[in-house]
Amino acid sequence: MIINPDIVEPEVLTGARSVLGKEWSREGGSEPYSRLYYVESGTGYLRHHGRKFILGSGNMYLIPAHSELSYGCTGKIVISWLHFTSHLRNGADLFETAGCPYETRPEEKMFVEGILKRIFIFMEKDSPCAGFEIRGCLLLLLSQLLRHSGADMQTASHDKFRRFIPVLSHIQSNPSQKISVGKMASMVKMAPESFSRAFSKCFSTSPAEYVRRKKISLARMLLEDSNRKLGDIAE
Repeated sequence: MIINPDIVEPEVLTGARSVLGKEWSREGGSEPYSRLYYVESGTGYLRHHGRKFILGSGNMYLIPAHSELSYGCTGKIVISWLHFTSHLRNGADLFETAGCPYETRPEEKMFVEGILKRIFIFMEKDSPCAGFEIRGCLLLLLSQLLRHSGADMQTASHDKFRRFIPVLSHIQSNPSQKISVGKMASMVKMAPESFSRAFSKCFSTSPAEYVRRKKISLARMLLEDSNRKLGDIAE
């Protein structure tokens, strides 16, 4: 399975260029969206996926959705940041299928800074064209990460992922349904026990926890819509 930009549906939720100090600090917690940080100057740190990253000027950092995250700095740091989603049409997240590095140094610094600046400009505009511009710019930034991933989606691990596409699509399309492990297993013609083991190995979480995360992620997104009633979201 080769990543095709036509099957990625990215969306920028928010972002800005921020000048931060010691108040920029967090210990633990996760969010249902991914984050992208580009450090213009200064230094700080990130902790996620069992690693500590020392933030350096000119580097770009990816924090996938649902990552347990800590961060901070001891002085001044200037960061351009984005909160975004990158769902595939089959319901999975791009970073569930592509092993992108969490830290990269873009070859063209001015290019990345220009793309981020363009996103922030169009975030201030209220027009359909602005949405297309922002998504296009986000895809350009994601291409910087994928360029360093060394994965063309044709490895054995991605072949294993492909078998679960019917399950992922069903979860994405039916968020209000209760989906049992038995039903998910039947979609890919596997015994429940074998399905559970294979799914957990592929996604590093159980099928039930995966469904729970997807539901919570959707609920949190809907809560940001002031026009939706809490009862409707809960349903």
